[in-house]
Order: sequence, then C-alpha cells, then structure tokens
Amino acid sequence: MTLSALLGASVLPSRGVFRVEDQWGNLIAEGAGSAPSDASDITTFTFPAPAAGGAHEYRWQVLAWDGVSQSDWTDLRTLFVVAPPTAPTARAAFSARRGVEVHWYPARSAAPYPVLDYTVTAYPGGHSTTVSRDARSALLDQLPAGDYSITITARNDAGISQASRPIAAVVAPAVAAPPQNVDLALLPGETRVEITWDPPLDPGDAPIDHYSVTASPYHAPFAPITTTLPIAALEDLAFGEDYRALIHAHSALGAGDPASVQFRPITTPGPPTGLQAPPR
Repeated sequence: MTLSALLGASVLPSRGVFRVEDQWGNLIAEGAGSAPSDASDITTFTFPAPAAGGAHEYRWQVLAWDGVSQSDWTDLRTLFVVAPPTAPTARAAFSARRGVEVHWYPARSAAPYPVLDYTVTAYPGGHSTTVSRDARSALLDQLPAGDYSITITARNDAGISQASRPIAAVVAPAVAAPPQNVDLALLPGETRVEITWDPPLDPGDAPIDHYSVTASPYHAPFAPITTTLPIAALEDLAFGEDYRALIHAHSALGAGDPASVQFRPITTPGPPTGLQAPPR
C-alpha cells in the first residue's frame, strides 16, 4: 500500500515521516517517505498490503522533517483496505466430451466483500469460462484434444486472486455421438424386427466407418451385428420376451456412445374354437 502527502514550504529540503497503526492502535509501519520531487513536493511511503482474503482498517499520519527540525503530526486519517480473495483450491478435473469438468474448494474473501465470481482457464490456449460465486465446478467445453493445465481464480471488489495451483487434465479425441431417430418395424405375430436409425449429429473427431447392433433379452444376448448401412434385422425372437438393442457408430477412435431401443414381440390371437349355437 502506498500513502502520499504534500509537503509545505521549507527553507531546507524536507521529506515526510509516516506512521501507520491498526484500528486498535498497534504500530504497523513507520519510516521516512520518499524524497519529494521539485515539481510536486509530494512524498510517498509504502507498507505491506493486507494478506489475501483480508480487510483491514488503518490509521496514519505524517510529519515533515528537514534534517534539523520537524513539523507537528497531522491528524490521524483512516484508511480501509480490502485485499483480493485467497486463491481457490483445485480439487479435480475430469475429462468430458471435448472438454474438462473442473471442481474446486471456494476462496475466502473478507466481509462485506464477497467473492463475485470464479474464472477457470485452460492452458495452452487460454480457453476460459466464468461462473457465479456459488459455483464449485465448471465445464470448459469446445477444447481441442490434448493435455491441459487448469487454474481457477476468484474475484471480489478489490481485484482478482492469485491462481490456484495448476491441475492437469487430458481431453481425449471425441468418439461419435449416439445415432439418432431410432425406429422399429415389428408386427404382431412376427419374430423378426428391423431397426433403422440416422447417423449421429456429431460424428466425433474421425469419420464413421461402420455401425454395430447388440441385442439381448438380458439372459441370452445375440451376437453383434456389423453393418455399414443404418439398418439391421434381428430374427428368431421369442414371443413375450423383453429385448433391448444398443446401436453404436464406430470410427478409428472406437465405438461411440450408444442409442438404445426396447421392444417385445407378441403373438396374434388364434381363431376361436369350440363354437356352439343354442338349439332353437
């Protein structure tokens, strides 16, 4: 913190002598100020700022001294100083699709100057996002695949905190999103189902080269079906059995996230038997 004072006229060159105390009268700092410039007659004195996360009330005064004599002390003046928040503490960073989910412990800030918001930044690249004071996690999305170092800062009315310790994160290349618009063709009395779908809206970071379909009644899974077309058929289904099919899009990066569909083959009623008509 830097204090300044304008010196009055003096026969000999003079400079300020400063005294700083806390609100309870304890001496915090004292000493001679800087030599004033001829143009301004302003002398300055610097003392340590309060620690991060703190707020302090100081009282200070100054006198002029020319090496032979000194003036009276000025009246005490009050100075209220708020420090930026403490640095947040990074907890963990989890890889997400084309991004990183970052978690942290909150920063401390002196009342009545709360933390206003948090900013999460990824390096290299400087990708960042700012979230509210109550947030304890944030998603940094749209990150290219690669290795990153993540830091978090907090802000209050006094300024921005020091960055948290860096935390490492890896963004893997994105596999394909789930296929969309999955549909079934299954008629009552049939043991064959035809499944169709549309390609994923997001194919990932590599071209889709085929699809796989797996289905099971939970206790007896079917062998996977591989196809380059958005259609597959399952046969020899059992009536009354519950099935679930999973459809994956594949690329050089591996299987994408699945789309799923459930179905149950049912029989059609047989014709009535044992018909009788009452005698007339």
